[in-house]
This record gives sequence, structure tokens and C-alpha cells, in this order.
Amino acid sequence: MSISKISQWAKNRFGEVSFPHKKDEYWRFADLNAWGVDGLHPFFTSSNPPTSGACASVRLKEIELASCNVLFSDGQLLKAEGVDGVEILSMADAFANNAERFEKFFLSAEGKFDVFQASRAENGVFVRIKANSEAQLDVGVISKMHISACGVYFLLEENAKLRLNKTTLTFGGALSSARLGFELQKGASLVYSQHKYSEKSALMYEREDFILSENAEVVDAMAQEGLSHSRSERNFYLNGFNANVDSRVFLKTSGNITADLRTKQIHSVAGAKSNLAVKAALNDSSAIAFTGLVDVCEQAQKTEAYQSCRSLLLSKDAKAQASPILEISANDVLCSHGCTVAEPDKEQLFYMRSRGLSLEQSREMIVESFANSTFEKVLQK
Repeated sequence: MSISKISQWAKNRFGEVSFPHKKDEYWRFADLNAWGVDGLHPFFTSSNPPTSGACASVRLKEIELASCNVLFSDGQLLKAEGVDGVEILSMADAFANNAERFEKFFLSAEGKFDVFQASRAENGVFVRIKANSEAQLDVGVISKMHISACGVYFLLEENAKLRLNKTTLTFGGALSSARLGFELQKGASLVYSQHKYSEKSALMYEREDFILSENAEVVDAMAQEGLSHSRSERNFYLNGFNANVDSRVFLKTSGNITADLRTKQIHSVAGAKSNLAVKAALNDSSAIAFTGLVDVCEQAQKTEAYQSCRSLLLSKDAKAQASPILEISANDVLCSHGCTVAEPDKEQLFYMRSRGLSLEQSREMIVESFANSTFEKVLQK
């Protein structure tokens, strides 16, 4: 199969996959007013997509992204500066040596949006971190068009080390769809920091798959502060002994939006560890929709897998919906999960206000303290 045939397969498949709907468990808790067919119609048809006023933080970040090593704009690669130990190729140019890898990546598309991204497979980018190399990449992803798709596949060869910093900006009136794959071969290490920002009247979708071999490690932190609906799907496949994942997510929302987060921690072999910690600070009538799966296969003895979701409600109208799922087939494991929902501590608020801080300032300090641990592990690396 060629890269063009993959794109054609996805175009045919796109018409067969339904838009999100109420009976679709894959979209449980999601805001279907935003992600259903009526909400998506303006973006896919370019018939008067919604617009909004500019957000200063998003516009400022766009200026800062000029210094990135790698920059995408509306799904197109604009910039790819050479870095020692790193090879960057288009998917088309890299296909001959990676056909099986790319087929598996794109043909695993399940939902409307990752299938849509696969329909533009030839526009994707392949990034190879050479064996025993160390590199740092700063990546920017900007979406301004009514709809765009960005695809990147990272291959970290044996004992390669990558520090990756990614910033995603989605402007008002844009639907961004991104698909990223990370394949870590034996002993490879990924330290991954990402920040996501969006303006009002946008939609932001991203799927990320992490595949870890023996002794591979992912230390990952994601922070998202947006004014639009978002959907993040993050899948961790621990396929090698002593593979290790530490993933932390912080979501800050306001307005009438839902931050939708779906995660999977799949343990298929013995002796691997994963830890996922999600925190959300919810303002106004915003919400978090979280579903997290920990799946430990029968042969994955001596697994350690943890998952937590903590939500801080900053408004009486904010809402947290969380569904942790543990599927444990092995009998010699350490696995746990926990979900909590709380409001700011009244005594803390009283103390800070008695020291002259306003209610808004006091809440911001509590949120900052709440979020601090998200990048703690990444900064230690």
C-alpha cells in the first residue's frame, strides 16, 4: 500500500464513520452540541464557520513560535531546521523505508477525526531521532483555517533521547485535527512538555499514541488553557519489560465549554509501570469529561499502574464527569485509581483575603498551587 492509497482508504472510510452521537460510548459525556453533526457542519462545509474576537495570549504565543525548530500552519510544514541527530522527512519521502509502520499508524484510525487526518496522510511528517543521539525540538502547531489536519510520527531509535516542547494554537473559527505517534525503541527516552491555547468559537482535537519497548521511558506533561471545546485522546502502550510512563495533565477552562480527555494505559507485558495524574480547574459553566482506561493483560504480571483525576470547581455551575476504568487480567499487580471533586478551601480563601488579596487573586493563587505538580517531573529531567 502506498501513502496515496492510505489517504484514499481514509477518504472512503470517512463517509462510513458516523459523526459523534448520543448512543456512541466513545463520546460519552462529550458536548454533542459542539461535536455533533450540526456543530461540525460549518467547519466541514466552510459555510460561515463561527468567529470570535482575538485572544491576546494566543496572538502573543504566535509571535513566540517563530523561534521553533519545527513549525506547522494549517497542517502544512512551514519550517524544519536541522538538529544534530534528527532526520525530518515528509511521510511520502519516508514511506519506502517505513511502509509497515505508517500503515499500522494510519489504519488504526477509529473515529471521525483521526480518519479525517489519515485522509491527508501524504501531508504528514516523519521525525527520526537516531540511535544513541540526544536532541531537543521545539514544535509549533497553528490552526487558522476552518479545518486543518496535522500528522507527525516520531521514531526514537535505541537509546535515543528527545526533549520535546510543543505549543498548539487554535484560532477562532478553526477546527484543528492533529494525530501524533511516538515509537520508542529499546532504552529510548522522551521528555515531553506541551501547552495548548485556543480562542472562542474553535474546536481542538488531538490523538496521541505512545508505544514503548523494553526500558523505554516517557515523562509527559500537558497544560491546556482554552476558550473553546477540546478533545484529547492519549494512548500509552507499554509493550516492553521495564517500560515506564509518567503522564500529567492540567486543564483550565472557563465559559461554557467542555474539556474532553480520554486516556488508555495498556500493559501487555510484565514489569512495566504507568502513572497518569489529571487535574482540572473549572470556571463559570465549563466542564471536564474524562474517561481513563487501565488495561492489564494476563501476562503482564508485576505491573504497577495508577490513575487519578482531581477537579477543582471554581463556580457553582462548573461540572466534572469522570469515569475511571480498570480491566485487570493479571493477579500479581499494583493498580489503583481515584477521582475527587472539590471546591476552593474556604479557610484558605478567608486567610488570603484577610491579607488584602481580592477573591479573584485568591482563587488564582489556589489554582496555581493546584497546578504546580504538573510539570514537576518534567523539570527534574
